[in-house]
Amino acid sequence: MPIQVPVTQTGLEASIQAAAQRAGRNLKIDLGVSSRSIGALSQPLGKITGQADQFTKSMEAANARVLAFGASVGVLSAVSQGFKEIIGTTIQVEKSLADINSVLGANAKELNKFKNDIFKIAKETGNSFKTVADAALEISRQGGDPSLVLTKLKDSMILARLSGLDAASAVEGLSAAVNSFSKQGVTTSEVLNKISKTAAKFAVSERDLIEGFKRSASVAQQAGVSLDELGGIITAVQQKTARGGAVIGNAFKTIFTRIQRPDSLAALQDIGAAVTDAQGGILPATKLIENKRIK
Repeated sequence: MPIQVPVTQTGLEASIQAAAQRAGRNLKIDLGVSSRSIGALSQPLGKITGQADQFTKSMEAANARVLAFGASVGVLSAVSQGFKEIIGTTIQVEKSLADINSVLGANAKELNKFKNDIFKIAKETGNSFKTVADAALEISRQGGDPSLVLTKLKDSMILARLSGLDAASAVEGLSAAVNSFSKQGVTTSEVLNKISKTAAKFAVSERDLIEGFKRSASVAQQAGVSLDELGGIITAVQQKTARGGAVIGNAFKTIFTRIQRPDSLAALQDIGAAVTDAQGGILPATKLIENKRIK
């Protein structure tokens, strides 16, 4: 029969701990052939990392070259387009000048000065050379020496800028006013000044005034109405009715045309309105409209 005897161990725990510490300090695990394989894994990884860095640098350099090439192509394309535009503009300028000179008949020196003046007017009024040259051609057809053409041209371009009309409409409006009241010696500068001052003082625009002049000036002059009177009645009607200058101009054109007819004058006389002055001449249309029945 086995007998269990309790035993007390003295110093055993301390000796085990000391042995474990010595083993930990001196412990070396030999993996054999596998140890060389594990160490060899770091070498390809290092090579891959280095090659990746080199590849990144190569790509960056390639991108830089592509960007530089693209910028160079863009610059060359812009320069090429610029030369094309210069050539096209030069051809257009020469053609416009040739058209103008076919009307003016100026010599080379006068034509060169005329060209420089057109460029100056285009710059001062904010228009393209073609726009100003087209207007100059239209004004040239109306006759006059180059200096007069340039004066009319500049006034027309200023009016176009003030009124918002295109150059052709501005030329047409000023020409209508000046040609209609030519007997009064009216110039484009005077018409432009009158229009500007009236628009600044009253509730009427430069556009309304010139549109009204363009449609009614010739008939108004025949009906004995002065330029100032015509501008005044267009302004007054526009302020009262807020209708556009074109509508007002057409209305006065109809009124001035019909009021001068013999049957209209006879009808006015029948209601007691005076239609002639002391010399027996027909009164201006504005006076006919203002006259009241004679009591």
